[in-house]
Amino acid sequence: MLSILKELKDPNRSEARRGEIEQVIRHRVHYEDMAKRSLRGSWVQLSHVARREYVGLFVQLLRDSIANRMVEYSGERISYLSERREAGFAEVKDEACGRQG
Repeated sequence: MLSILKELKDPNRSEARRGEIEQVIRHRVHYEDMAKRSLRGSWVQLSHVARREYVGLFVQLLRDSIANRMVEYSGERISYLSERREAGFAEVKDEACGRQG
């Protein structure tokens, strides 16, 4: 991911950068499962059509949020605070610590 940000850092290449970032994210995130987990028990009450619509909106929101954060990256040092794995899932906490010098 950082190599994409460095290689495509020219502001005129922001669309290319965003597209590359979305490709990386798409292959590492299971959007439907995340959408389902975000609703917890309410998920079972939704019709198939409502679920599909919700997943689409959830994906759009999540992709835009992640891509916007990545596009704004400007050389900050990233510190990985913790990593937790449980039942086939992983959670990683990180922090941008200021610009590298």
